Amino acid sequence: MGSIVRGVIEAIETTLSQSAPKEFPNRLDSTLVPENELEYLDREIEKLEDEITAAIRTYRADAGRDTSVDDWMGALAVARASQQTELDFISDADFMFNRHADFKRPLKIEFRRQRLEYLKRLRIEL
Repeated sequence: MGSIVRGVIEAIETTLSQSAPKEFPNRLDSTLVPENELEYLDREIEKLEDEITAAIRTYRADAGRDTSVDDWMGALAVARASQQTELDFISDADFMFNRHADFKRPLKIEFRRQRLEYLKRLRIEL
């Protein structure tokens, strides 16, 4: 009986994870292990930063302006350094310790989600 229930639950979880959008929370991979949301967010952020870089260059070329993106690349470098400093701060924050719950990981996830939302809005403007 237990194996039947387990099989049904695995089938449901597999179907949900395969058909759910990439940003769906708590998705499972093919081995039914939770996907790493921080890694997903990092990949999406990097992809969007690349898209924005290309879009800025295209916009400036179409407008007959200098296609240099040095200003954006400078802002991007500073933002990345700042984000990494914040993530390191959260990792090292001993005042967030609780032996029953991990408060650091959800805070990092929310922090990266905010960056992703900012970049999405910026991308819409281009």
